[in-house]
Amino acid sequence: MEWKVRLPKDKLGELLLAIFSGETSRKEEERKDQDERKKVEKEKHEKDKGWEKKEKEEKAMRERVEKEKEEKKEEDEKKKKEEEKKKRMRENEKKKKEEARKDGEVVRETQDAT
Repeated sequence: MEWKVRLPKDKLGELLLAIFSGETSRKEEERKDQDERKKVEKEKHEKDKGWEKKEKEEKAMRERVEKEKEEKKEEDEKKKKEEEKKKRMRENEKKKKEEARKDGEVVRETQDAT
C-alpha cells in the first residue's frame, strides 16, 4: 500500500521529525495548550473590551444626567428670576395705584376745601 501525502515542506519536515523522534503527542499537546491559551487570551480581551464599552456607556450616561441637571437648574433660575421680576412689577403697579389713589383723595380734599 502506498500513501501519497502533500504537505508544505516545513510541515512535512516537522511531521517526519515528530514521527521519528516520538514527539508527536507532545507537539499536539503543546498546540492544544497554545490554542487554549490563545482562546483564553481572546476571551479575556473581549471581556476587557466589553468592560471598557460598559464603562464608556456609564460615563456618557452620568455626563448626560449631569448636563440635564445643569440645564434644569438654569431653567429653574430663569423662572425664579422672571417670577421675581413679575412680582416686583405687580408691587410697583400697586404702589403707583396707591399713590394715584392718595393723590386723587388729596386733590378731592383740596377741591372740596375750595
